[in-house]
Amino acid sequence: MNANELIMLTEDQIDFESLSIDMLKSLALGDELFIATSALVKLNECDKEQAEIISWTILSKQKGDSHLQALALEVMFNCNPDKAISFINAYWETMDDVLLGTVEDIIMENNLDNLRDSQKLMVVSRGSLISKFDFWNIFEILNILSRFVLKMRGDIRQ
Repeated sequence: MNANELIMLTEDQIDFESLSIDMLKSLALGDELFIATSALVKLNECDKEQAEIISWTILSKQKGDSHLQALALEVMFNCNPDKAISFINAYWETMDDVLLGTVEDIIMENNLDNLRDSQKLMVVSRGSLISKFDFWNIFEILNILSRFVLKMRGDIRQ
C-alpha cells in the first residue's frame, strides 16, 4: 500500500510495525493527524535520527495541530535536547497552551541550563493553568510553581 491508500484507513487499521521508515516519515508529515501521531511514535521507536529530522520539520513548518507539534517537541527533546531548547527559546512567547504544557513537562522533568530561569517561570505562569483561571486551577498553579521553586533550589532531584 502507498501513503494515499493508507490514509484512507483508520489508525487502528494500519499495521505500523510493518511499515518502512520512508512510509512512516511520509505518514508522520501527512494531513491525517491521528495517523501522523502514530507514525511519529513508531518512527521514534525505530529510527531516532529520522524521528528527529521529521520532528524538526513538523516544528519548523508548524505542520499538523498543536498535539502533533507537542509530540514532535518531546521527540526532538529526547533526540536532541539542545535543538529542542533552541526551539523553545525562539518560540516560547507565541506557543499555545498545548505546546506550553509540553514545555512545562520538559522543564519539570529536566534540569535545563540553556533555558533562563525567567523563561522557565514565564512558561509556567503563561501556561494553560493561568489562562483557564478557576478555583481548582489555583491549586494546580500553586503545585506547579512550588515544584518549580523547589527544583530550582535543588530540593527536588531527578
